[in-house]
Amino acid sequence: MLYLRILPAQPCRFFFIGMLIAAGVWILSPFLTSIIWAAMIVVTTWPALLALQARLRNKRGPAVALMTVLLLLIIVVPFSLVIAAIIAKAGDIVAWVKSLAAFTVPPPKPFWRPSASSFPQGS
Repeated sequence: MLYLRILPAQPCRFFFIGMLIAAGVWILSPFLTSIIWAAMIVVTTWPALLALQARLRNKRGPAVALMTVLLLLIIVVPFSLVIAAIIAKAGDIVAWVKSLAAFTVPPPKPFWRPSASSFPQGS
């Protein structure tokens, strides 16, 4: 009799756990690329953090703070310089894009009709 009472509870547990996992994936899906990028950065910079921590007498806090500042300088500064350059050249970019509307590609020459320069010149 006890077996019959527990039997429906097991599938309900699996169902609710599955629903929680699905809801978590659904909520985190907009952030998935950011999470993957963060994981890649952490994995690649972990040996540098450990080396920096060893230089700072095994103090994790200052090593993490210094590593954060260094990564901000390495990642954020180049992106901000690129954005500043794009903003500075915005007028040129708009003019170039507008000039593309009037640009036409000339039709190709037929390959079966040779040009005059392809014939040998007699002396």
